[in-house]
Amino acid sequence: MAKRWRGLLPMLTAGLLASCSAEAQREISFSKTMQPVFNAKCLQCHFGGRAAFDMTRDDSYQDLHKLIKPGQAEASPLYIKIKGGHPTVNPLSTAEVKTLGEWINQGAVKN
Repeated sequence: MAKRWRGLLPMLTAGLLASCSAEAQREISFSKTMQPVFNAKCLQCHFGGRAAFDMTRDDSYQDLHKLIKPGQAEASPLYIKIKGGHPTVNPLSTAEVKTLGEWINQGAVKN
């Protein structure tokens, strides 16, 4: 019985690692994932001159891109500000901050 499990364990481990790797490599869409977050969490202050930095409703990509270093979330002013606890009325959740970082690290593509 133990011999059977010995052969099964490496296969299970490889399968788990492959599924974790696939999850980590999911492509994040700006229009489907990031723009809705920005609309819900950022535009209430960053639209219409209410804050020093303004964003465009429904397509904030151009506005935000100057605050992003594609492929380098930890060096991107937008990510640093949000990750550091930007004082907001409706802050991004931990998952949303993580997704923002992943999107930036994937190249911050407008897709």
